[in-house]
Amino acid sequence: MALLVLRHNRVVQSGQLIRELWGDRPPVSAQPTLQTYIYKIRKMLDESGQGPDVALLTRPYGYMLTSPPEDVDVYHFERLVDDGRSALSSDPVKAVELLTQALDLWRGPAFADVATGELLSAQLTQLEERRLGALELKIEAKLQMGDHDTCISELKDLTATHPLREGFYAKLMLALYRSGRRSEALETYQRLRRTIINELGLEPSKPLREMQQAILSADASLDMAPAHVEPVRQKAHLPATPAQLPPNIASLVGREDLLRSLETRVLADMESGGTAAITVITGMPGVGKSATALALAHAIEAHFPDGQFYAQLQNRDGSAVAPADILAEFLQAIGIAQRDLPRGLEERGKVFRSWCAKRRVLVLLNDVVRTEQVPPLLPGARRCATIVTSTSGLGVLADALTVKLEPLELDPSVRVLETIAGRERVEEERGAAERIARRCCGIPLALRCAGGRLAELPGLPLDKFADQLANYGRLLEELGYSGLDIRQRFDLSYAQLLPEERSALRLLCMLPRREFGARQAAGLLCRDEGQAETILARLVQHHFLRVASVNGEVHYSFHDLHWIYARTRLDQEIAEGGWDLSFLPNAPSV
Repeated sequence: MALLVLRHNRVVQSGQLIRELWGDRPPVSAQPTLQTYIYKIRKMLDESGQGPDVALLTRPYGYMLTSPPEDVDVYHFERLVDDGRSALSSDPVKAVELLTQALDLWRGPAFADVATGELLSAQLTQLEERRLGALELKIEAKLQMGDHDTCISELKDLTATHPLREGFYAKLMLALYRSGRRSEALETYQRLRRTIINELGLEPSKPLREMQQAILSADASLDMAPAHVEPVRQKAHLPATPAQLPPNIASLVGREDLLRSLETRVLADMESGGTAAITVITGMPGVGKSATALALAHAIEAHFPDGQFYAQLQNRDGSAVAPADILAEFLQAIGIAQRDLPRGLEERGKVFRSWCAKRRVLVLLNDVVRTEQVPPLLPGARRCATIVTSTSGLGVLADALTVKLEPLELDPSVRVLETIAGRERVEEERGAAERIARRCCGIPLALRCAGGRLAELPGLPLDKFADQLANYGRLLEELGYSGLDIRQRFDLSYAQLLPEERSALRLLCMLPRREFGARQAAGLLCRDEGQAETILARLVQHHFLRVASVNGEVHYSFHDLHWIYARTRLDQEIAEGGWDLSFLPNAPSV
């Protein structure tokens, strides 16, 4: 219930609720038990007389608790904080009043009597961060009013409670300096420095070091400016309006309903006044993640007039791009010269989020390799949105909707061929076109490659091309066209696996059946069942395997193209060793 309330008017996926309740090892009865809990919550809402505005609705991806925003304390808190922030520069007295009202809504830790799982813990961490941010704003307003003595007492308690939060130290140093206690201000800096070095092995941030120097030199700016002085580099250039989205060139066949659903969801999140919308699109290589994300971005870009950012987070060798490098590109796009860029990930992230704070911004992060790449690149502000694509499957991203793309059905697969090879040609050899579509296993990239090959060879009968694709040894080779190469996409995912996981992938195609359990895999891999499950989970995460529950037992299976990819890898390894391949099962019928 707590997770549904925190994400009111947004869909919470069933899988997220199950993970919150039972962690990574849910019982077999998790889904029916969850449905029982949903029933009880609905009954409780009905009996409480909340009215029609409050309801727990079933949605395609999970459940959504509908509620007027003003019925939720978090909404009131964030509205008061926003109003206080707006009043800070012109009316600090009003700002203190508004921020005090916001902080008074807290009556202790949020959901103190609720057992929290992974997702709810992440939400509560965000809430606590917002509370501390509001507290910093209130103290900043009181410093502008000249109420230094009160601030000193409060800040000494806060620095003891939060010994690594530099914002509190900066304000304490300023309050002490303005009260004529310069030596104490300098000692406060030294105390912070010792703590950070001991705990993190780092020096204090540049703004803190600059404040120490300003106190040492009795800089007159400390008598006039608030505790945090914005670096000049952030004001040296007029902000530009980034428009970085690549052109929307791929036809999105078979995803039309999904695209409309995602568009509605993102815009609803943006207007709800909650946190910034995050949509994660995942799936196997070539399934159309980037094309879907780009189509979605272009469909909603008019709602984000202040800028659209795009970044590729995977290098050509499969390695991860550093978020600090991406932020450097974003900051240069808004007009900050390279020589003026802040140093380090944290400082660049602060400047980017500050720029986004009062704007409507869309961010598209393509081919994310690791979950840790994403948080520093989020705009953070409400009325902003982020779209993320990833093959590897990301960990917990608070408030994110995760959509897993599946291969296309037969009819839309044939339509992809029509858009590239020509409708009339495909209709004339419909049966052969369906054979080609089945060989491509519904993977849009494979279908585009096949269509491109046919368009390049207008005299090639479709039936003959389908025969060429029937040979699994040649299939991946045939599905390469003009820079589009399905095997290359598989290679990038394969490179992200650990050596033991690569070995397991190759060996698993030796099993006589393409659907198997952890026990059979463990026997083949010479591991115990727990070790085998860990390896299988990683292969599922990278979409090399699929997972399903059969009669209460977890079963794994290959997608056809992944079986062929693993088999060709195994063939290559065995051929290099001169081993006999006759004992291996035949390729799957596709």
